[in-house]
Amino acid sequence: MASILKAVRVGSSGLFGRLKHKKLPEEWDDSIKEPVLDGITFYVKYLGSTLVDEPNDQQTTADAIKAVITMAKSSAKKLPRVALTVNPKGIVTRDLSTGEKHLDFSIYRISFCSADANYDRVVAFIGTNKNETLECHAFLCSKRKVAQAAALTISQAFNIAFELWERAKEEKSSQNGEIYHLTKIKDYSWKSSPAQF
Repeated sequence: MASILKAVRVGSSGLFGRLKHKKLPEEWDDSIKEPVLDGITFYVKYLGSTLVDEPNDQQTTADAIKAVITMAKSSAKKLPRVALTVNPKGIVTRDLSTGEKHLDFSIYRISFCSADANYDRVVAFIGTNKNETLECHAFLCSKRKVAQAAALTISQAFNIAFELWERAKEEKSSQNGEIYHLTKIKDYSWKSSPAQF
């Protein structure tokens, strides 16, 4: 698993950043959170996208990947190279030749991600676009292990985002509880003290 992550590049130093690889730990535990929080960038080729009906189904994703690959093969165009950056906020891709933003999906709009079993160098995710339709976006990686690392990183980013959301929800709940408690104390003191007119 250690060699999986040799091709992972951390994107905190900019789009074209240092070309030196940063080795990540074998286990995807708390030690991986910091690099994922900063954002991990994978340099891949964008195969394309297609609309799908199911938000989180392995077979739907496999069929969509097959359709995207068929379309990419039939096209005479060269596949665009993109920088795929993953962090707990979402997935952003930038065209490497122009630097322009290509895709920008919030982590909360992504419903499924996988490294494909049939096409082992392909990673894909299903997300809801701005038109509220489901799309499957597929990327061709240089190696099978890079595709697996990208899928694991997206999964880890989702887990971190969920933890942050839960923590924020708990903090808001505890703040509301304090306000409720203070209101009850105020109400009680108002009712227990004599009226002063």
